[in-house]
Amino acid sequence: VSLESELTMPDFRTVEYTWQRLRWILANSAGDLYIQTYNPEADWLAYITRESSEFMSNVLKERKQFLWPPLVNLLRLSVKQLNKDHAIKTARQLMASLQTIVHSGQAELVGPYADYNLKERGKFVYHVLIKYPRTFKVEALWRHLPTDVIIDRHPRYVLS
Repeated sequence: VSLESELTMPDFRTVEYTWQRLRWILANSAGDLYIQTYNPEADWLAYITRESSEFMSNVLKERKQFLWPPLVNLLRLSVKQLNKDHAIKTARQLMASLQTIVHSGQAELVGPYADYNLKERGKFVYHVLIKYPRTFKVEALWRHLPTDVIIDRHPRYVLS
């Protein structure tokens, strides 16, 4: 199993998913488990044989530091265009149109940024991420969004 390649995905949940898969493999293996890694000093490796609560406590501490779920909710808005420049321009316009609304509700706008794979079915994909507290009424944004914007509430992955 090549789990280390999954860790190259720059997403806040990557370490957690990799840790969960390794724990499952460890629990279901009949014999010894050997882990070959380029980074034997990685923090998450130390938690493989420890209690889950220790790992989760460490993950939660990091999420508090960078304001990631479960401390905030996420909304990812995506634009897809055949022309790269047009995709970037549309994403920037979307970001600009949401600035005032989002900041008045104590939410944070991130982006625009390219999709991890850059293209999907021949179209360039750019995202705008909104980190917002539970008290923020995200539905108030719907009427300010263009009809071709793709809305992903609570996305599993931030980058793709």
